[in-house]
Amino acid sequence: GMGKTTLLKQIYDKLLLNLQNKFGVVIWVSVSKDLRLEKIQEQIGIKIGLFDKAWRKKSVKDKASDIFKILKDKKFVLLMDGL
Repeated sequence: GMGKTTLLKQIYDKLLLNLQNKFGVVIWVSVSKDLRLEKIQEQIGIKIGLFDKAWRKKSVKDKASDIFKILKDKKFVLLMDGL
């Protein structure tokens, strides 16, 4: 009710539109009140191109490892809405 999502959306849009962005990846994640790690990993996986039927069946630990391998050498922004 205080406009946090609206502000976060403006930041996200500005990062995406800025062609001289210092970040290679900009990720928006919506976090629900039950804070399901699998759902957060799914949203990140979709954004970085990991999400498919085989990846969906992996364990939380394996998904975390895959996400790390992709993002470890990149500059990225992770925006989390709903916290």
